[in-house]
Amino acid sequence: MEQKSGQGLVPHTASENGSREPPDTEQRRFSLKSLRLAPRIFLANSGLLIIAILATSVTLLYTSSTALRDETSDVAEQLARLISGKYGDIGEISIANVARTVDVTLNDPMAAQAAITAYFVQVAEAAAYDTSAVIDILTSVGEETVLDEFWITDTTAFSYLTNIRGDDGALIPFKFDPDPSVQPQASKFYPLLYAPPDTFAVVTQPAQVREIDRKVYKYVGVNGVDHHRIVQVGNELVFGNQELLRQAHARDRADVSGVIEGNLGQHMRVKATILDHFVEAAENANWGKDSIEAVFGILTDRTNIGEIRVAALNGSITYSSLSGEEGGELPESDTLRSVDLLVEQWIDHPTDVHASTGTAYKYVTVARSHGKRLVQVGLAIESAAGNVLYTVYQEEAKLLVRDGYPQALWVVNQDNELVAAAQSAPLQHIGGSTLPAFEAFDSLMVLLTIARTVLDSAMAPGNQDVVRSARLGLLDSGQRGTWAASPVNIGEERIGGVLFYVNMDEIAASVWGEARKTGLIAILLLAFTAAATFFGVQLLTRPIETIADAARMVESGEQLDHSLIRPVAQRTDEIGSLARVFEDMAIQVFNREEVLEALVSERTLALQTTNAELRQAQRAITRDLEMAKVVQAALVREGTVDFRVFTVCARMEPALRVGGDFVDFVEFKKGQLFVVVGDVSGKGVASALFMAASQAALKYAVAENVGSISDIANEANRRLCSQNPMDLFVTVILAIVDLATGHVEYVSAGHEPPYVLAADGARRNLPMTGGLAMGVIDNFSYGSKTMNLQSGETLVMYSDGLTDMVNVDGELFGKDRLETSIDDAQSRRPQDIVDKVWSDILSFSAGTAPADDMTCLVLHNNTDNNHASEV
Repeated sequence: MEQKSGQGLVPHTASENGSREPPDTEQRRFSLKSLRLAPRIFLANSGLLIIAILATSVTLLYTSSTALRDETSDVAEQLARLISGKYGDIGEISIANVARTVDVTLNDPMAAQAAITAYFVQVAEAAAYDTSAVIDILTSVGEETVLDEFWITDTTAFSYLTNIRGDDGALIPFKFDPDPSVQPQASKFYPLLYAPPDTFAVVTQPAQVREIDRKVYKYVGVNGVDHHRIVQVGNELVFGNQELLRQAHARDRADVSGVIEGNLGQHMRVKATILDHFVEAAENANWGKDSIEAVFGILTDRTNIGEIRVAALNGSITYSSLSGEEGGELPESDTLRSVDLLVEQWIDHPTDVHASTGTAYKYVTVARSHGKRLVQVGLAIESAAGNVLYTVYQEEAKLLVRDGYPQALWVVNQDNELVAAAQSAPLQHIGGSTLPAFEAFDSLMVLLTIARTVLDSAMAPGNQDVVRSARLGLLDSGQRGTWAASPVNIGEERIGGVLFYVNMDEIAASVWGEARKTGLIAILLLAFTAAATFFGVQLLTRPIETIADAARMVESGEQLDHSLIRPVAQRTDEIGSLARVFEDMAIQVFNREEVLEALVSERTLALQTTNAELRQAQRAITRDLEMAKVVQAALVREGTVDFRVFTVCARMEPALRVGGDFVDFVEFKKGQLFVVVGDVSGKGVASALFMAASQAALKYAVAENVGSISDIANEANRRLCSQNPMDLFVTVILAIVDLATGHVEYVSAGHEPPYVLAADGARRNLPMTGGLAMGVIDNFSYGSKTMNLQSGETLVMYSDGLTDMVNVDGELFGKDRLETSIDDAQSRRPQDIVDKVWSDILSFSAGTAPADDMTCLVLHNNTDNNHASEV
């Protein structure tokens, strides 16, 4: 309880009979036994219910999710065995596998051959080639290359251009028919006849037994580019004597990649050979360079040809599909110079990687016997390391993931290097990545320990089994999915491995659906329990609300209403104990508030007194700085003055109230003008004082020394070093000008080199003397140089404050802009030059405060001499 007195509120604790109780009595009253029954029942019921629901739910969810995960993992293991076996079959060098692989890889090359042939026919007609000449060219292409047949029709689908002859030597007549019952194979090409010439339509046909002679042929056709026609090319695949292997220059058991790449080189030779005839016909038809290169551009856009170049026999490029290459050398020019192409007729260059793009390219260069040019075609190999076999791996990977199971697939070689990758959907659940499968691989190996561990285990030496890891990842989708990896072998030889990912989102969604149902039941049970205990909770919260109301009164600064909280304080449970503690605390708060207000008033008065003294001191400092500014202005000589035929203009503007720059000019002996510009390190009062000392030392040296300008510099430096307690320094450019002859002797002590402006407008820097800044090394010997300032010539001396001026973007004014300002001055009058420089700096800075003091002195010779010279 509490009592009021004239001294304030006095807290005390009393028992029911009015006697004071020790503090531990109240503490002993707080025990578990005094807890209210309602919350205890509520907590017990809720806890038991939650434990039962959680136990049941977790058991059911764990059982179902484990079963689904294991089922998916088993399926993934079987799938891994099938995929690794498929890639093993692809890698095995057998005639069947080579034929199947070559058939796939010939689609794009033969489409490009047909497209080039279509443009050749167009330009041959423009060059007035007769039909027999075109047929002879097609025949020569068939004899020189691996391409066997050409079938080119007119608008009626009749093949009037072909290289195929019968036993009697006559051309075989053939007309495409749209009826599949008449021509089961050829009819598929008939729709090309109606494709618009400005489009690119392609029909590819898998290698199959030909109707007329039972030979295995592969055909690809395109539409015409000049009018409606069919342009078809055919290639015979001969297996009995392993012709595919001989074409590739491969051993009997060579790697299938070499077989494919060799065959690809042969078909690139076909393209280059037809292109050679196209260029020759185009030149005969008087086609210009732009027209020829436009066709090259269409071919590289519509077909798999990456680059086309035509060069003279010396390798100098004349036409190219890439802009800006005319006159340059062909790629692989070193190889071309090492062989006689007119004898060899073609070179199959090894696959190489472009350093600039990282893309693997394969080149073939052709020179027909008695030809006039070299023709080179380049093909981008869209697979790891430019290996053509890996392109087949890539195509197979795309087929495997097309239906979404697996979602992503990666193939590595025996060195664990990625060679193929494909995906059926964005990989947002794999390591948080949305990259394509190729780009995501390196991130997966770094971020996902699961994927790296599975692949490393599968590729471990001696392992022949599938390694898998399945995680449902209910809480972390980044860890969800099944990873499986398997080595790829040919017999006992390891050639690589496969790693794939199976998405388990649907399984996770199913598990979460069951969890939601269980959660709904739990919510209903908890709601029923809450309703049953609601009234009991009300009895618990009302006294707490009373204490909260009392706390709000204290918070707002009102005196505590003891009649409000006294009924609660009389309770014997924890809430009653809390109310009594709060009542005592409120009394102490108000007592402490009175003391605090007295202390605040006292501190506030002290702060006001201190602030007044600080303001007075600041005003005194400001007055002193203003006086220092006036004194410094008196020390620095500014304005425009004429000395006989010379005119001098000087200006100095400090960055602060006082600065460290100085400028002076004085005729110290008859006919001798002394000029100086200096820049003290730093800014402010200390620099200003050292500036005054520097100027005094120079004036003393000028007055006392009758020697050269070097002697003046040496004496001034000696004096500054002897009175430099703060280790400051000053850069100086000083000179003595003979007003009669224009002879100038000068010393540069670490200062910016002045400019000399010739009468004809030319500008040059005055050579420096190599002197050190003054005030650094005592007894330093300064050297000097001389020049003659001729009629109309101007000497411009300045400090680095001009070039160090910055604008609002933090950009320096710089020497280039300073030189432009000097050159753009209205005249060579010193006042005009100074005004122009200051005007340009102010416009550039746009109100930005200067970073350093700005100083400039301009000296102009008004006599009629010829030129200045430096010594």
